[in-house]
Amino acid sequence: MRIVQIAPNLYPIPHYAGTEILVYILTETLVNKGHEVYLYAPEGSKSSAQIINFKQQYQSSEELVDYVLKTMPNNIDIIHDHSLSINSLKKEIAVPTVSTIHYWDYTSSKFCVHVSKKAREIYGNNKGFYIYNGINVDDYEFSEEKEDYNLFIGRICAEKGLHDALTVCEKNNEKLIIAGPIYDESYYKNQIEPRIKNNKKVKYVGFVKGKEKQNLLKYAKCVLFPSIWELFGIVIIEAMACGTPVLAFPNGGIPEILEDFPNLLCNTVEEMTYKCKNQLFPSYKSLRKCVENKFSADKMTERYLFVYQLAIIDRNKLLHKSFLH
Repeated sequence: MRIVQIAPNLYPIPHYAGTEILVYILTETLVNKGHEVYLYAPEGSKSSAQIINFKQQYQSSEELVDYVLKTMPNNIDIIHDHSLSINSLKKEIAVPTVSTIHYWDYTSSKFCVHVSKKAREIYGNNKGFYIYNGINVDDYEFSEEKEDYNLFIGRICAEKGLHDALTVCEKNNEKLIIAGPIYDESYYKNQIEPRIKNNKKVKYVGFVKGKEKQNLLKYAKCVLFPSIWELFGIVIIEAMACGTPVLAFPNGGIPEILEDFPNLLCNTVEEMTYKCKNQLFPSYKSLRKCVENKFSADKMTERYLFVYQLAIIDRNKLLHKSFLH
């Protein structure tokens, strides 16, 4: 199949942001399965696919789609848009198109894919498809040996709930390692930095990736994920692949990820504090097995290929119908 992938026109692929990670994993898996993939992405992107760089950053949706349609190779079977550009234009284009809604956006195109059932319910009016994000599980080292620290990993901004993770560890007098880029400087300076400076058991290590991120995930005794709203939460499955339990609030798509482990869901900070202190966790191997069974890159990619085929069949039916009339 000849496939065009349109990444968001923000950061080079791959990137630490969840959408960019997903686009990279899906693209690489499609290439490994023998498909011919063309990836539209910002300059500096890396992929096994054939990369076509955007002309400039932050184009309007209309400009971006126009650029793709003018520059993409002939005989493309499917366009997969991760940028919301085609979806936002609310018009049909000649090539069958699938749009994945990674953000909080209401959908208009027929073949929209959401990253959780909850996202489809809220933003798709229960129409379209849902496909869980997947990772290359073999890229994550499993460990049953844990060290004496909890981990928060993610963007540092109010909606990710780092202040609650700090509260949990302060009340339990436990170590907390914080990893991630500062997205809200005011939030960090006013609500986070003073608490770090006043607590020798809290350490901020900045943005991490690769082996450093891997080691933090696999040796943490628990990952704290007190996000106030999350369509999916790729950090959760990354941690579970390493055999590390994740305590999270039951919002957005998180209960779907932790469906097999309802005891990891916490309704309040107090409940998270109690479960963290008493280590009320499932077996490390069961966490890994869950990711292998439900959230692998192969499983995700096969589901996308199925939706691609449906979009192509639907377009062919429309062409056949118009020809007959």
